[in-house]
Amino acid sequence: MVSAQKNTQLHVIGGASLGSKNRQRHVCFDRDCLESILLAVQSRRLRYKVRREKPLNFLVKDAQERVIEMTEVEN
Repeated sequence: MVSAQKNTQLHVIGGASLGSKNRQRHVCFDRDCLESILLAVQSRRLRYKVRREKPLNFLVKDAQERVIEMTEVEN
């Protein structure tokens, strides 16, 4: 799990491999971090849709109109 840190960055690189044994790579965030990301999305007036509050799950569109799902892992 990645905790929110000042100036944290996530880089998404096209063409990356699926990882060992064809497992999809992924990044996990805690709720505080996801809430911070959602606030940043809202402040930048990006298109987004909250799908669920608990656990937090929302969709956001990038500059090329691709949909990115952000979700909190339910414990």
